[in-house]
Amino acid sequence: MKPRTIYIVSLNGTGNAGGVERVSYYFEQILKTRYPVKVMTAPLKKSGRLGFILNPILISLRLFFTPNKFVLSNSWNSFLYPADISVHHGTTRGINEHLKDTATFGTRLIAFMEKLSAKLAKNILSVSINCSNELLSYYKIKKEKIFLLNNFVDDSVFTVKKARTSSVTKIIFVGALVERKGLSDLVRLAAFIEGKKNYKLLIATNTSFNTEKFSGLKNTEIFTGLQFDQMPSFYQKGDVLFFPTRYEGFSMSTLEALSCGIPVTGSGFAVTEELESYKFCRRLEKFNPEDVLKEADSLKKKFSDKKDEIHETIKKRFGKEAYEKKFLEYVDKIMQARTSR
Repeated sequence: MKPRTIYIVSLNGTGNAGGVERVSYYFEQILKTRYPVKVMTAPLKKSGRLGFILNPILISLRLFFTPNKFVLSNSWNSFLYPADISVHHGTTRGINEHLKDTATFGTRLIAFMEKLSAKLAKNILSVSINCSNELLSYYKIKKEKIFLLNNFVDDSVFTVKKARTSSVTKIIFVGALVERKGLSDLVRLAAFIEGKKNYKLLIATNTSFNTEKFSGLKNTEIFTGLQFDQMPSFYQKGDVLFFPTRYEGFSMSTLEALSCGIPVTGSGFAVTEELESYKFCRRLEKFNPEDVLKEADSLKKKFSDKKDEIHETIKKRFGKEAYEKKFLEYVDKIMQARTSR
């Protein structure tokens, strides 16, 4: 019997830039070693604001008429179709609850579509403990449907590079310069270290959006539009990653920094329940620039010569090989159950 084709539903396709597209890219690379795979993207490329609801509806309708398929969909991207696996990278309801000042009609509508996709799905893959808890509490999803599998880091790409120690503590940040990622806290930190000789803030962000907020600061350097293969070198410039994000599913930048041997301090969405027991991860309950510098100095002192140890610890639990094994076992089990019916 011809094996079922796995359809990966990702509105924006796959790519190595970050976010859902990065995870979908990894799904495709892993699954095509064993199954025929196709990626379904938004059919209406230039549909404006209506696109975020029209495209999922059109994809859902198409799936109903597609034979011999196994559907792995990114949450609400095909919210009317009961996916074999619905992947949840966090919840929009969670974002709305934590960032009430940014909630809109659009985000509430997405939360509704997300809830419906989770209700209809045969199985759910959740990327974090927090995401699983939100699916249970906000969307009332049955616990037995949820499989927890944290995101992984490509430990063969994000590796340790030996560097000479310096008296200057280099704090790095990776992400969009928006409030969800903690922009206000980052601006305050940049202003606080200005004029201090022993601190530098290095920021990597995809676009120039909001970079003007750091204009004229001599102790802050911004790198825009770095490609995926340039990111390991960026992480290796730093001593500590500071990530004051207000909401994440499961932070890729945190894992990438750690895999490069860089300790992390930040919010509870950067240093999650999965990571808080590691001594090279420090959660900041409240933001204060002085506390950030104290944590950065402390982490640098304790772990600047233990980068390999950090890398190996992260590789063992969140590395690519371990993830691929668990992910394929999960898909195989569901696929076999369907085939035996």
